Amino acid sequence: MQLNLNDYLDQSGTKYGAEPAWKSGSRQATYAELVATAGTVAGALTSAGVALGDRAAFLLRNCPEILELHAGMSRAGVVAVPLNFRSVARELAHVVNDSGSRVVVFGEEFADAMDEVRGIVDPDIRYVMVGPSAAPRWATPYGEWLDGGAPKAGLRVEIDPAHPYFIGYTSGTTGAPKGAVISHRALIRHVLALMLEYGAPSQPRDRFLSLMPMFHSNGTWFATAAMMAGALNVIHPSGGFDPREVMRVVAAERITHTSVVPTMLRMMVAIDPGELASLDTSSLTTILVGSAPVTLSLKREAERVLDVKVNEGYGATETGVVTSLRPGDPDEKQASVGRPTMGRAVSIRDDQGRECPVGTAGEIWTRGEGVLLDHYWNNPEATRAAFDASGWCAVGDMGYLDSDGYLFLTDRKHDMIISGGENVYPTEVESVLLDHPAVAEAAVIGLAHEHWGETVQAVVALKPGQVVTPQDLIEFSRAGLADFKVPRSVRFVDELPKSSTGKILRRLVREASNAAQTE
Repeated sequence: MQLNLNDYLDQSGTKYGAEPAWKSGSRQATYAELVATAGTVAGALTSAGVALGDRAAFLLRNCPEILELHAGMSRAGVVAVPLNFRSVARELAHVVNDSGSRVVVFGEEFADAMDEVRGIVDPDIRYVMVGPSAAPRWATPYGEWLDGGAPKAGLRVEIDPAHPYFIGYTSGTTGAPKGAVISHRALIRHVLALMLEYGAPSQPRDRFLSLMPMFHSNGTWFATAAMMAGALNVIHPSGGFDPREVMRVVAAERITHTSVVPTMLRMMVAIDPGELASLDTSSLTTILVGSAPVTLSLKREAERVLDVKVNEGYGATETGVVTSLRPGDPDEKQASVGRPTMGRAVSIRDDQGRECPVGTAGEIWTRGEGVLLDHYWNNPEATRAAFDASGWCAVGDMGYLDSDGYLFLTDRKHDMIISGGENVYPTEVESVLLDHPAVAEAAVIGLAHEHWGETVQAVVALKPGQVVTPQDLIEFSRAGLADFKVPRSVRFVDELPKSSTGKILRRLVREASNAAQTE
């Protein structure tokens, strides 16, 4: 069955037309209304000269307009480019330029950032602002933009399932983010596998609470699953996480499923028991947790306190969910990230690409239904490195399989840091620090943190005679990096440890920082 997301949206509109598709605060829309708005968005895009295969970006906190844009861009065959709202102007400009986006839709709170971006990107880009405030002279209000598409409302372009659906930009190991191109077919296969694996959301009666930022792949996956299943997507505003308010929404909206990172789950189980007991949250049956390691004790506490099943998933933007760890898996397997999801295979390879024996660590590769990456946008070298001749895709981490097929992670191949569920690549942070005139060398590592999982630390050697404070470097970094990438601490050293070839040995840097923490 060769379907694209438009076919699934039409099917949901036909079968569940009068049922609510999304709800956000006091606003809501039925599936019939979502289908109609998608056609209007498609009309607005084509009226602006955006055609099949062109790209359009959006910079929005969680809101219904994200669903409207995803559906409308799909309708027009336009490729969606979600932008990370935690990014600074330099980072945003790179993604807009690299993707060649011709329209950028942004929330009013990002007007100043977008004004700065305008000076760095193609001057012919069209800007559309979402929000009740008056739009700047260089942007069109979202409602007015939709009105311009009304003459072409109902537009629907026939597209091949292999056509790109969105480009998910991931932080790059060499500084610049890479655009992972995800097709309609790949996303559909992945979402169907998630429905079978987790049962969430997979039925019209399901009510999914979107807590994860919807520019993230995780947010896109489950919002798409809800739309395909005819379920209700309750969209929770992003920007700060209040666990008490979340549980009040769960009770009020009779939420059945949600997806979180470990930091959020830890905050949810820490709610005062008396306050939690005053809320009827019995509708919540399943919490999906991923994006960072989660301990057995936290999962067990969540199951006890919240009376839910906790499913853990491991994967990436490029690969989708590779393995899952279920509530019923044995305690002795809880240090793993589970076994391959339905339709998936996992292979452990050594440096020569040979299969590693059971229990031997190597690089993790995967293939099968739902591997998302088609190619990296404008980056054939990275695409070649991501796949082997048989179609296996590199996950980017190191690990081993035990005799029961459980995957255990041993290291991150590229020293990636995960802080609060966000990926931070050291090289990107180091490149900003090295722009400071006082810095001679810099190595960035992740330090264990009870709440955030890891925090970013910069270990810096200064040029002779230079004097700066840790706060000086932190503030300098803030000007060029999203907040979650900015170092939370700085440790000064005379010289960084290096190999015989002069390469900085980040492992030794990490060991020294960990030792310094325990002193």
